[in-house]
Amino acid sequence: MEINIENKLFYDGKNDGRIRRRLLEMKELGLEQVGHGHFGVPNIMGGLYIEKVWGYDDIQFDEYLEFVKELISEEIAYKKLNELNPNEIELLKKATKHKCKHI
Repeated sequence: MEINIENKLFYDGKNDGRIRRRLLEMKELGLEQVGHGHFGVPNIMGGLYIEKVWGYDDIQFDEYLEFVKELISEEIAYKKLNELNPNEIELLKKATKHKCKHI
């Protein structure tokens, strides 16, 4: 399910601007909400809980997004181009264009 950046449960009341930017960045990269306060890329990876979005410093967060980009690229690279579905092609485009903010 698409990340709803307006969901008040995602915010801690302390760093709402930073959290909003991070949720937008995750959404732009292609991450989705895969559980309650749990984000990932369906059929590729899961495991980023909202607590990590809150707690990672800027470099840790960017390193995590770089890790996600690598997973997306590796997963899609194993498939032949003609076997990719439109969602996977869009996800690959997002991953290759995305630039982390702090690395």
